Amino acid sequence: MPRLPAIRLNFVFLIFYSGLILFFGIDSITLAAPAIEPVPQGFLPPTLTLFAPSIYLAPPGSDRASRSIAMFDSQIGFYRAVLFHPDLSTDLQNLVDAMPPHESTLVRAAEFYANPDIPWTRMPDGVHVVTVAGVRSDDDYTYRSAPVDTKITPGGFIGRFALRPTGTPSTDQNPGSVVGTLGGEFLLDSYGVDGLIDVAAAALRQCYGDLHGPWDVEPGSFNQHDRAALDRIRRDMPDLSAQLHRYFRVSNVVDEFAGGPAGPDVLFNLEFQVRDGALAKFPHLEGFYTRIGPRAHVLVTVEDDASARWAIIEFDRGLIRIVFLDSAGMLRPFNAQYAAAGDPLAIAAIDRGRYHVDMSFDYTRFGLSFGLEHVSFVTDYHRNADGVRFVTHMTGPPTIVAPPVLRSVVDYLADQFLDSLAGGMSAGLTSRNLGDGRVAVSADWSAELQYSPGLEVLARVGDSIADAYNAEVRADERRLAEELFDAVIADYRRAGPTLRALDNRSEQSGDSR
Repeated sequence: MPRLPAIRLNFVFLIFYSGLILFFGIDSITLAAPAIEPVPQGFLPPTLTLFAPSIYLAPPGSDRASRSIAMFDSQIGFYRAVLFHPDLSTDLQNLVDAMPPHESTLVRAAEFYANPDIPWTRMPDGVHVVTVAGVRSDDDYTYRSAPVDTKITPGGFIGRFALRPTGTPSTDQNPGSVVGTLGGEFLLDSYGVDGLIDVAAAALRQCYGDLHGPWDVEPGSFNQHDRAALDRIRRDMPDLSAQLHRYFRVSNVVDEFAGGPAGPDVLFNLEFQVRDGALAKFPHLEGFYTRIGPRAHVLVTVEDDASARWAIIEFDRGLIRIVFLDSAGMLRPFNAQYAAAGDPLAIAAIDRGRYHVDMSFDYTRFGLSFGLEHVSFVTDYHRNADGVRFVTHMTGPPTIVAPPVLRSVVDYLADQFLDSLAGGMSAGLTSRNLGDGRVAVSADWSAELQYSPGLEVLARVGDSIADAYNAEVRADERRLAEELFDAVIADYRRAGPTLRALDNRSEQSGDSR
């Protein structure tokens, strides 16, 4: 079972990740003053502040920039509390301590269905439920155990974890398999995921270097395009730029190619890694990263139904890569050679669509590799005036990576568990505009989880390795992330007058959006 306090971070990550994948493309923006130099169609002029896309947080209308600033300012304290200052009540901490290590949760879920040490709310239909409520408390966000019928309040959070036997219910015995469900919801007086998608979509039109030749002939060459991009970041985000330079070494940002009639193609090809010794002020995180980073490889590929690639995210034993292709300010599919493989797409204008995500992970130690390949999902996306909805399903069981001498044994232990997991696992992310200035943002997950004593042995081995990712490491992570967050906020506040001036430009140009 996922440790319940982790709901908050996983939930926020789902929002961010969905926005990241779907931010690419927007149909128009007309608030900028004329550029000093011509800019190819679809991109924003380099003279415009990099924070300009934030105006899309607010609905269309007069004073849009000022309204977006007010909306974001009202949420800064909320974000800081949720992301960096979680606080568990004593009863919830006792509940967390009674749970098994979260790395073996999926394998051991059926085992603790009838565990008397967990304060389940036992429903008449055999479902066992744990409910958590969250509320902001000064600079912290406090989570506590709550009755199952607890109602959410503005600014609050409700999360629930439930287990239901797949066979005849029995509250006093552990079943052979259960259906596990995990869900959470925030009630916000602010903007929803659709606003974040529009902001990120506009930001895509600023993802370029200088849009002038000489053009790149192959990906990965650091040159004038990369320097121009970094100069704009230093100009508009000096605090964040300084912090990023302190912790990370960048080897590439963008590659710009001649393209076609619509103008150049920009391959956003960010490559960076942590500088040696940069994490010394975060000793627990540095120790964990030093042990785990050089041994781990993670690859995430986003594709369409025709197997054209739309994005790649990779952690390759310390080197981090984020790749997508930008043409005229819109996302464009690419092939294995990173060349355009289809027409650009303004995704922010789409009301429905589908994408595929394929993930792989391997961890090498003592010359042996363990992991999973082809952890594949398909996600359907729907958007209308009421909000957005992502629905994700696992498309099949992943492939286990293990040394040949152990492969057949691991397959035997895991096949049934993975087959049942893949056959019924689904997840969703929903952002609903409630019509009164409030937004409900919720995430949900469910899957059938079979009890596997043999696989549990392997899970316990994984738990012992994962113990390195302990509370001290997570605290260091939050400290580092809060430093970067503070830098962004400082840069954003510095840009306030420039952003407010966009309202005057909008009115003068007759743009009332």
